[in-house]
Amino acid sequence: MTATFKTPHFRTQWNVDTAACLMPRVNVADSDTELSVYVFLPGVTKEDVTVNVSDERVLTIKGEKKRGEQPEGLKFQRKERRFGAFKRQFYLPKHVSSENIGATFENGVLTVTLQKTQPKTTTVEIK
Repeated sequence: MTATFKTPHFRTQWNVDTAACLMPRVNVADSDTELSVYVFLPGVTKEDVTVNVSDERVLTIKGEKKRGEQPEGLKFQRKERRFGAFKRQFYLPKHVSSENIGATFENGVLTVTLQKTQPKTTTVEIK
């Protein structure tokens, strides 16, 4: 794990609603040029997911896992599959662009790609 994720800059924003609903599993990968967030969403379609970044640099991934058709006459002894709304939020580090973001959805995995920016250095003239 790189220093990017050891610092508090790329941390999850938690709220009460998140704890009560689905919590999709997430992997975050770091390369020299970008950060990639992989969200595992089996049983969810890309039409049921939205991705946005707020002015406060919070990446929000939200959507809904819908209940499918239920066979009539069945009485379940145990149900472990969950349905409902989900929302994950992450504060973006300063060195990640909040404008150049890509997202793809394939085989139940949402991949959000965030480009890193080069640190700006200002030279000050000494008088």
